[in-house]
Amino acid sequence: MGDGAKRETCHHLEFGQEYSNTALSRTIKLASLKQTASQGCTACAAIQGALDTYPEPIGMREIRSLRSSSKTVGGPLILEPTGYTSPGEDPLYVKNLELFIRPGDQLVWPAIGYERDVSEDSSSPEALALAQGWLKDCLSGHPACPAYVESSLPTRVLQVGSDTMNPRLHVTNGALGKYAALSYCWGPPPHHWKTTPSTLEDRTTSISLTELPKTLRDAVIITRELGIPYLWIDALCIIQDSEDWASEAGKMGEYYSNDVVTISADGSTDSHTGCFVRGNRRFSSAVPVVFEGKDSAIRVRTCSAWPLDGAHPPMAKRDGGKITLNTRGWTLQEQILSPRILHFSAYEAVWECASAMPCECKLVPDKPLPMRLKNRLIIENTIPRSAIKDNTPNERKGLILRWNQVIYDYTQRDLTHATDRLPAVSGLAAVMQTRSTGDEYVVGLWKEGLAMWLCWQALTPPGTGLTARAKPPSKRLEKYCAPSWSWASVSSVVEMSLQDREILYEGAKDSPIEIKLNVLSISCTLAGLNPFGNVSAAELHCKGTVVPVVLQQTNATRQLYVVSERAAESRKPTALVYRDTYEENGEIEIGKRYFLLVVISHRPARNDPQYRSLVYGLLLRKQSLEKYYRVALVVGYPNDAIGRYFTEDWEAVGEMMELILV
Repeated sequence: MGDGAKRETCHHLEFGQEYSNTALSRTIKLASLKQTASQGCTACAAIQGALDTYPEPIGMREIRSLRSSSKTVGGPLILEPTGYTSPGEDPLYVKNLELFIRPGDQLVWPAIGYERDVSEDSSSPEALALAQGWLKDCLSGHPACPAYVESSLPTRVLQVGSDTMNPRLHVTNGALGKYAALSYCWGPPPHHWKTTPSTLEDRTTSISLTELPKTLRDAVIITRELGIPYLWIDALCIIQDSEDWASEAGKMGEYYSNDVVTISADGSTDSHTGCFVRGNRRFSSAVPVVFEGKDSAIRVRTCSAWPLDGAHPPMAKRDGGKITLNTRGWTLQEQILSPRILHFSAYEAVWECASAMPCECKLVPDKPLPMRLKNRLIIENTIPRSAIKDNTPNERKGLILRWNQVIYDYTQRDLTHATDRLPAVSGLAAVMQTRSTGDEYVVGLWKEGLAMWLCWQALTPPGTGLTARAKPPSKRLEKYCAPSWSWASVSSVVEMSLQDREILYEGAKDSPIEIKLNVLSISCTLAGLNPFGNVSAAELHCKGTVVPVVLQQTNATRQLYVVSERAAESRKPTALVYRDTYEENGEIEIGKRYFLLVVISHRPARNDPQYRSLVYGLLLRKQSLEKYYRVALVVGYPNDAIGRYFTEDWEAVGEMMELILV
């Protein structure tokens, strides 16, 4: 085999004259690689040496080829294996290999550039010095990040003290100051370490650092190293089992959005695991590549093939699971609202802000993920208040698209207490109301455009995608905390039934959406002090077209649908039914009489007579003379099994009436 064939296999790791900041990639056949390596191609020998050297499995039973890519000039070479995965291995979690040289070593091939080794201990001086530098850079030189302005401290903060002074709880009385906040998993109830009315007085005097659980203790050390005098930790700074919790929960959004930095204990599963992870970093630890019979300057480690959990690949979980912190409901608002996050994962420390994602391993920082940038628009108040008042498409983009995604992501997460469904997102709702929308928040929905918000759909099983997680079938919460017409009344993953691109047209010329429901009034009785939290009662007084229907089920697919009672036998409108719950509690019974409330008329494809105007509505169960209870979403989408009917067909057999949803 000549030099041309050898070069064709590995491209001599130069990738030609077109090598630039654009991500470039080449496919290498493994059979060719082995042959050219044995025939003297040093670049092929280096790649083969990386495959032979790294001691950890990458989830492949048989590698057929490698896709090599170099995303940045001077950055690492990524080898993506293709072939057959190992038995039981999810292809999603097959790991890539990352080849690099350390700063100071001689560059041999342009495609294998520089990166750092990750320290074996994230509490090392090197790791903490990086964190200090990231914070300084963000505060002084990131134009895309919101400028830090000292604000009122939370009601209570932990004064972190020093090597010679214990931390203690400090009652701030609204004073201005700088503070960090901790985002972490509490863990099972027996392991919670929290402030109660009986421990409050002692903790305002002194708290021994050794007394704190490891995660909290590590956070104190990090805060000290960053030169920040105060730290806010929910379990410590909110008095548990009291009205203080109800009052403070609604302020958590402001607490996280106003901090200097949020310390995120990504590698911890509870309050005792710790922020710092020592050892057991094998997936981020690099080893020298052996080829030509000796160790080379090239180093290799594994990295994730997918940027899961809002992190770049080296930080993401490699073992087929999610970061525990990212499965908890309470932490979503912390992640969205925090302007700066210092992640301590099980593999390395990573900084995240609106401008960059530097980490321990990379010399050239990653750009922040687009999803995070979109969420962070909430804190930058980029939507003009005039656009909100004028009800323009900008307002839809700023509220509906964000809140729709927030609720979809949030309802995939877990809560220890099901009744926290509204409180755990109340801080985010409060910030959105004051900084972005100015709208009235009603039990998880927004008053402006409420008709569209009512068309939420309970997903069971949950939707597909990288973040979707298996959850039990949807059920109605045992303890009342929201009305039936709020997504917070059910346990499932929830999304808006209408597509984002269609919602944006509402209110515009030639809009495919026409609101059919007239909301007359809303009344809510709060269950506590949190204005964005649970309610003890709520009623929606509205006026719209109501049609008596009978619930049916197709024989083949078992799809639920409703048929109008009032139409002639030859022309009875039908529509698909998407139930809110899957309990045997009598909410859904085949053959029973229900009522369809027409909410929206939707034209998804313009100038197409087959998609004239589809009905979106709520399936209601009558509770009393005027009061009705939601049990399902109804969508008049054309279906071969049940026919093709449109909004006007339903309006022709319905009756305009006033009713109260409870």
